[in-house]
Amino acid sequence: MAGQLCEELGSRLPAMPVSLRRTGFAGHGRALACERSSSGRPLIVSVSGDGGYNEVINGVVDAGGNAVCAVLTGGNANDHWRSTRRMPLIEAIVAGEVRRFDLLRLQVAEGPEAWSRYAHSYIGFGLTPAIAIGIEGGTKGVLSELVSVVLPFQASHPLRSRVRTVPPPSSTAFC
Repeated sequence: MAGQLCEELGSRLPAMPVSLRRTGFAGHGRALACERSSSGRPLIVSVSGDGGYNEVINGVVDAGGNAVCAVLTGGNANDHWRSTRRMPLIEAIVAGEVRRFDLLRLQVAEGPEAWSRYAHSYIGFGLTPAIAIGIEGGTKGVLSELVSVVLPFQASHPLRSRVRTVPPPSSTAFC
């Protein structure tokens, strides 16, 4: 999929330098995107699902937001792609079709232990993998799977949240 995109970009936009970088571990996409977007205004295409694309978004923001980001679906959820796609990705790149959209920012705590992450379409709290692990580890059947879905909710703790509008990094664009 990624190789095919590189080939097509090379033939349709021969003056545009194209390189392919594979990730090797969780968080590697963030590091690669941060490194690549620290100079110039590159187009970074994540061939992934929502999680891989989320790493790219956070890497670009870490570097100051000076890149254009896109996703070519290669994961199993791809919610962002389904909700934002207007034309095939290669056509959007060739046409220079770029548009901005807001990012979500999750900040946990305040002070020296605070951390934050950006999200492109939704912020999850880890229940989906916990539920999937419970279903896979349990016996099959409607009742046992229902119990596997309910148990992670019982183990979770309430969250306090505050919503406020924060301007997005000004130079990050998305196609």
